[in-house]
Amino acid sequence: MEKVLKRFNLMLNFSILMLVLDIVVGVLFVLVADLSTKIVTIMMGMLIFIHGLFSLLRYVYDGLGNRIFFVDLISFVAYIILGIFTIFNPYGTLEVLGILFGIRLLITGLEKVYYGIKFMRSHEEIYPLILIISILLVVSGILSIVNPFESFMLITKVVGIFMICSALFNAMFYMLLKKRAK
Repeated sequence: MEKVLKRFNLMLNFSILMLVLDIVVGVLFVLVADLSTKIVTIMMGMLIFIHGLFSLLRYVYDGLGNRIFFVDLISFVAYIILGIFTIFNPYGTLEVLGILFGIRLLITGLEKVYYGIKFMRSHEEIYPLILIISILLVVSGILSIVNPFESFMLITKVVGIFMICSALFNAMFYMLLKKRAK
């Protein structure tokens, strides 16, 4: 059992490191909003692709894949497809990037809904907080897709702000998961 907990904690720690990467890229997008569309698109696509590879790693390495991280197998496929499509964005516009990033947030939010339901079924008292975090991620995804801010904010800044918020929501989720894992 100790080996399983050690692996579980290691995967959660790596998950938090991935969120730090999200925050760094988000801050970069907010501070340097005049990056070229191609650079922003490639950075976002690579970030989504890396998240996809990490989802696969988390699923395979955990050893509990069928029990805890099963949803990561689905996320892996979705993130890899979305990451490749983002990198080779055939439309080449930032508006499409906002939509693709919104889809990523929707996938992440739905992934958290899965964990919230697992917590609810286990009668864990933190499941409402997990479900609230997942709803906030889904709403952020929808806002990124619809982008009601485009009249006064650059899309790159909106994506950067949502990346930072998403990373913070996910960090709260992983910290709660780590505390309640036993």
